[in-house]
Amino acid sequence: MLKLVGSLFIIIAGAMAGNSAAVSFRNKLELQRTLLKMYSETAIMLKYSFITLPELIEQLRRNNEYSSLSFLDVDDDTDIRRSLLDKLRAWDMADEESMSILKSFFINFGTTDISGQLSYAAMARARQSEIVERETKQLNKRSRFARTFGVLGGAFAAVMMI
Repeated sequence: MLKLVGSLFIIIAGAMAGNSAAVSFRNKLELQRTLLKMYSETAIMLKYSFITLPELIEQLRRNNEYSSLSFLDVDDDTDIRRSLLDKLRAWDMADEESMSILKSFFINFGTTDISGQLSYAAMARARQSEIVERETKQLNKRSRFARTFGVLGGAFAAVMMI
């Protein structure tokens, strides 16, 4: 009887581990969507208010939707671009492709006229949109696999214990 109860707990633990992995995949997708929204809002701010980099950082920092983007918490020193890029290098929440888009976007922000900045924002938004679409398609497959693998792994371990 004790082995059966232990086996049940192992199966439940495996299912919880699989569910945790599925939630992790969902959180990554939400981060990608947040970055996409940031690029869209930045383009709107540029188009209608000709915002500068320090003003952009301040606007994004004030918005609670971007609280997960910790690289926006930069010091208000004289070289905000360098401080922001240093924070981006240390930020490990996004994948390499998204990091490349972020770095390119913030390196080029404010270095051209408004139409050039709008083009950079549109390009970043388009690239990020492709990532979101790809990740959305893969989310269900990955989540189902993680849950199934967790349950079956727990069941396998339980059978091995018995």
